[in-house]
Amino acid sequence: HFLQIVASTKKQMDFQIYAFCLMPNHFHFLMKRLKMSLSSIMQRIQLAYAVYFNKRYVRTGHVFEGPFHAIPSRDTRYFKTLMKYIHENPIRAGITKNPRTWEWSGEHALRGENDPVSGIMDPDYPLSLFGDTLHEARIAYARYMDESLEKEDLSEIRSDLKKSIKPNKEDFSKLNTIDGNDFKFGLDLLTIAENIRKEFGFSSSLLRSPSRSHMLTPARRAFSREARRQGHSVKTISEFLGRTPGAISQLVSPIPTTKQLRT
Repeated sequence: HFLQIVASTKKQMDFQIYAFCLMPNHFHFLMKRLKMSLSSIMQRIQLAYAVYFNKRYVRTGHVFEGPFHAIPSRDTRYFKTLMKYIHENPIRAGITKNPRTWEWSGEHALRGENDPVSGIMDPDYPLSLFGDTLHEARIAYARYMDESLEKEDLSEIRSDLKKSIKPNKEDFSKLNTIDGNDFKFGLDLLTIAENIRKEFGFSSSLLRSPSRSHMLTPARRAFSREARRQGHSVKTISEFLGRTPGAISQLVSPIPTTKQLRT
């Protein structure tokens, strides 16, 4: 019933789910809000489920132990790491040895298997990070999931969870200072890349490919400049695009005018 509430809330509040896992005593979602704030979405879901749960079991009071916690996805590498972390939850909990055997997760939708909770997931974007065709992407995703999460990646996520963002009235697309860590980003790099794809027609994988084709330069320049405007560092942009910081600095620098060249 919880997922039915999530599906209903999605239709009402317009957000996307890229990965999820329901555990016996908690849940994880990798999501992107489109209009409503993250706090509003989670409040709607938790309140609706609490009403259902209390009515069914003839009880009153809180159902959830505390407020939800949230961490932002910084870049594509971290986005993929979060996907794996979420879908490997049943393994770390000792419930199963293979995430494919756990019914209540987005693993099935991403692999193109029979999805017992069809309609909850939005697999197109995450799969686009693994290949240009659906077939290639699903194969690459399966290979990625067949490898266990690295200890360093697990430690990174757990560290972020300890300083995770508490729900508040702020728009989650603009993050404030939390526990002494200043999150100044507006749009994340994944969203910027998607906007560039729509404008220039180049896929995210091509934008980040080793290709040195001059045809890609305007798109990479537009991406780099927008990323800088949104508060991302040259180093972060260079890692995302697979370019050197020097190359990114050239892309974001003003194009010399004829007068500037003569002097």
